[in-house]
Amino acid sequence: MKPPRIDAKRIVLRPLNLNDTSALFTLMSRADIGPLAGWKPHQSPKHTKAYIKDAKRFNKQTYVFGIVLKETSRLIGTVELYNIKHNAADTGLIIHPDVQGLGYGKETINAILHFSFEHLFLNKVYYRTFTENDPSIQLMKSLGFSVLTVQYRGYTLYDGSKKDLIVGMLTQQAYHENNALLTGDIRVQAGEI
Repeated sequence: MKPPRIDAKRIVLRPLNLNDTSALFTLMSRADIGPLAGWKPHQSPKHTKAYIKDAKRFNKQTYVFGIVLKETSRLIGTVELYNIKHNAADTGLIIHPDVQGLGYGKETINAILHFSFEHLFLNKVYYRTFTENDPSIQLMKSLGFSVLTVQYRGYTLYDGSKKDLIVGMLTQQAYHENNALLTGDIRVQAGEI
């Protein structure tokens, strides 16, 4: 089984491959990326290679995509759709700081929502982020997610410390009611759904 490729206006979401190791290590080894996503920064390309190999073990409960700029073919991050069960899933992403604030995160999550609701026919998608990650919170809200709860000390980090989480949710109905989300320029190709 192979996950699909998702084309949006300026980005492509595609399965990761071992050729992505160097670019992904550059991103995942940053001290300002891993802790905001809940994991320890990668210490070596070997760690990143293991992550890619794990991501390639596709199953229908987890999809991991590389986020690639169409114009330059540069890998700028990853997005995951995971815990897929009972017609719901979680999503989250990391984007290289050099291209944050340019709308790629919004385009990425919009493409994942399209895939989730139009191809997997999920009823709900959850978005979890730490309370101090203001750009991620703003992204979540801009896409129509409603804040469900704040989980105080709800996430245990790799070093044993605890962080507060905001949990947002978007239903399929809310997605369809918000015409701003329906861009019409997202295509899902090949792979297996």
